[in-house]
Amino acid sequence: MPTKLLVADCGATSGKWAYIDRTSGSVVRFRTGPVNASLHDIGRIAEEMARAIEQCPAPPSAICIYAAGAVGEGKSLLVETATAVSGLDPGHITVDDDLTGAARALLGDRPGIVCILGTGSNSCLWDGRGITRHIRPMGYILGDEGSGAALGAALLRAALRDLLPDDLKADWEADYPGLDYASVVGAVYRHHKGSGYIASFVPFIKKHIGHPAIQRIVTDELGRFIVNVLSAYPEAREVNPCYTGGIASTFEAQLRVASNERGIGVGLVAANPLDMLIERIMEEGTEKA
Repeated sequence: MPTKLLVADCGATSGKWAYIDRTSGSVVRFRTGPVNASLHDIGRIAEEMARAIEQCPAPPSAICIYAAGAVGEGKSLLVETATAVSGLDPGHITVDDDLTGAARALLGDRPGIVCILGTGSNSCLWDGRGITRHIRPMGYILGDEGSGAALGAALLRAALRDLLPDDLKADWEADYPGLDYASVVGAVYRHHKGSGYIASFVPFIKKHIGHPAIQRIVTDELGRFIVNVLSAYPEAREVNPCYTGGIASTFEAQLRVASNERGIGVGLVAANPLDMLIERIMEEGTEKA
């Protein structure tokens, strides 16, 4: 059993890493840029992995990565890159998608439904060992309901269509001076800054969450996730779905309201699945990481 494990939870905008020394019980946490095989080329992925390994107190004896885009060819790419960067035997490298990581962190060997609400959104039905059903999130252009990108898009629509109340409009113009329709459209469609750019406006939502107009944006968008995605799982009304991700934890109160209004409960809400993965590794061993 490896005693020095490097484990990662990598989403669309950042990579969260932990170096775990099972002998001493010490844990060192750090961050890198995102590791996403669906969005980034192998050069950037290798740079982020190398940056993570450089921050380890000692060379890891095993690496376990949960990352967005780690399916099919993307999974193979991440394994090959981690092998090349670390020098480890491929047998000491485990790669899986971030949804599997979230399910293992929040549910372990218990069946249930787990949802990620972060920059993007995702969900699955988990039987305690693996994913048995998955509703496609469709990405930030076609889907990703309830995500930071979806919330940011809703806010941008209201702001650029001059639909914000006067008090919010004044704060918007103070926080984002010079931001106009042309610059936003250029950033999204011409420069392809993508979901990270759109989600970067969520701090304004968080800052003004007490305002009725902002409350409505958040509860409406979370409601879209529940109706369009979560309701597609018949089991959602029998169990309390669990959630992880920055949006779920930041707007947990609104999530519970939107869920209760639609007759669906809410289970555990965790901001960072990596913390729970670390606990499971320390308690159960790396074979269940």
